[in-house]
Amino acid sequence: MIETQDYENERKRLGASFGKIARDYAKSRPTYSDIAILDELFNAKDVLELGAGTGLFSRLIHNRDTTSYFASDLSSEMLLANDEVLSSNKVAAVAEALPFSDASFDTVAAAQAAHWFDLVSAPREIRRIMRDSGTLVIIWNHRDSSHRWVQDFDRVVDSYQNRIVTDQILKGFEASSLFTKFHRYSLPLLHSIDEAQAKQLLTPSRPSLHSLSFNEQK
Repeated sequence: MIETQDYENERKRLGASFGKIARDYAKSRPTYSDIAILDELFNAKDVLELGAGTGLFSRLIHNRDTTSYFASDLSSEMLLANDEVLSSNKVAAVAEALPFSDASFDTVAAAQAAHWFDLVSAPREIRRIMRDSGTLVIIWNHRDSSHRWVQDFDRVVDSYQNRIVTDQILKGFEASSLFTKFHRYSLPLLHSIDEAQAKQLLTPSRPSLHSLSFNEQK
């Protein structure tokens, strides 16, 4: 699990706040690279997307020939704004308690979302609803911090999710006995925003992450 001062309260508070900005959320957010490996992960597969939100990554899944596709999110308002998924296939649920039977899915995907999960109960629940031959896909977009001005921008904008947190989350999943055969991919993606969109990324309240650890429970 993650151990940090007031971490759990901040995670739950911020995670539940997205519904208030559902219609504006995607305006300043980057999309995702549409790469060939996604065909292998989604075509002819039963797919569940966690933290689907307004559908930035849902679009890439929707464009594939899935056998079935369900999208879940904590926020019903975010799901309502997601036009990439049939209403009957939208499920308001958290990754720690999913309303699906054991071994229901071939692929479970979480794009820009895994940092909101409880990292003890969520991996167990994800593994429960995955088939033995299934695949877990975790994706984040990060700004290119090799540029000084981007570093300055990160200090103003980034709050809950940052490189340190997401990298340690991935290491935690890789260390878990629940999953095997890990592969990492890193791809460039050009995303342009204007001044108004940059301001949308600003958050008025930011949790302070003091320490982070992933305690595997076998």
